[in-house]
This record gives sequence, C-alpha cells and structure tokens, in this order.
Amino acid sequence: STVFDIAYKLETAGKFALARHVYEQVAWRYPNNEYADKSRIAVLRTKILALEESGDEAGAKAVFDGILNDFRGHTHLPSHLMWTAEDYYRLACKAKEKGDSVLAKKLFDKTQQTLNVVPSKFSASDEVPNAMYLTAESYYQLNDYQQAADLFQRVADGYPKFHMAGEALYMVAESYQVLKQSGAVSVTQADSKIRLAYEMLINKYPGCRAATVAKSWLDKNGAK
Repeated sequence: STVFDIAYKLETAGKFALARHVYEQVAWRYPNNEYADKSRIAVLRTKILALEESGDEAGAKAVFDGILNDFRGHTHLPSHLMWTAEDYYRLACKAKEKGDSVLAKKLFDKTQQTLNVVPSKFSASDEVPNAMYLTAESYYQLNDYQQAADLFQRVADGYPKFHMAGEALYMVAESYQVLKQSGAVSVTQADSKIRLAYEMLINKYPGCRAATVAKSWLDKNGAK
C-alpha cells in the first residue's frame, strides 16, 4: 500500500516514467498482493501519459484501447479511467497556466474523451458522477460555460447523494455569473438560475463550503 501510494504521488506530480517504474516494482515484487493487480493497469496508465508528453498520440491511443480490451471485466477499471482523465486534466491546466491554449484544448479534449467512456461503458459504476463532474470542470476551463452549467446541474439533479453535489450547484451559479458578465445570457435569466442553484445548495447541503457564498449572494440580491 505504501509503495503504491508513493507511485500514485509521483503520477499526480506528472513524473510518469518514475511512477511507472515504481508500479512495476509493486506488480513484480508482490504478485499476490491486492495492489499488484491495480499496479499492472497503472503501469499502462502512466505509459499513456508518457507517450502523450512525447508526442506519440497514436501510441497512447493504442495503449488506452488495450486497457479497455484486456481489463474489460476488471472491478477497478472505471477508477483507472478516472485517474487517467485526472492526469490529462492536470496536464491541461498546466498548459493553460503557461499560456499554451492549443495544447490545453487538446488535453482537455482528451480528458473529456476518457471520461465519456465511464458513463457509456460502466453506467452502473460509482465513478459516473465523478466523471460527469470532471467533464463539467473541463468545459468550464475551456470557457464553455453553458455546457458546464448544464452538466453541473445534471450532476446535482441526478446524483443528490454525490459528495460533490453541493459544489456542483455552486459551479452552476459560477457559470451563470460568467455568462451574465459576458452578456451571453440576460441578467434576469442568469440571476434566476443563480438563485435556484444557491437556494437548492443551502436547503440540501447547508454544510457545503460554498453555502456561505450562496447565503451572501441571496442576502445581497434578496432571497425569495
């Protein structure tokens, strides 16, 4: 477990080659351990990102397709798909921070393509709301605020017990704030959507970190 966790920390830090090496050690040294099976997929998962960084998109796709075929019935496959998407997302955000909008868009697109596999092939998985939420986040990062708002709302409506449902409602409101400021939607329409999202947030998730923001907005704009 400890060695696997070290590998995962290396992966989230973007050190894919080193992470893959540690995952390989786990799979080889502890073949009967529960983490050995996870590590075998993780080896391939980190290989995908290493290939992407080297510019070998075809190679990355081949490895990804291989994972889907070779581990089709694996219990943890949806989680591994989520981890792959999260890796893509982190790389996309870094590219965006550096001002490389072309690379950022390509990586956000790869994030969404990976995430879309979860609900389409594993609709009963607990990872579905996670996949939907991160897809909505990627739309937000791509400045597609209407798509983001719609999907965040679907997360909140479809998965009310999801641990990020309150945050999803907050992001609905945030998306409409931006749409209002840009003039993409009218002030009346945006404020109506923001009000509904914040009222639902406070009523259903009063312990959510964003509840204070929601209450402040409603107090300022007249709660109904």
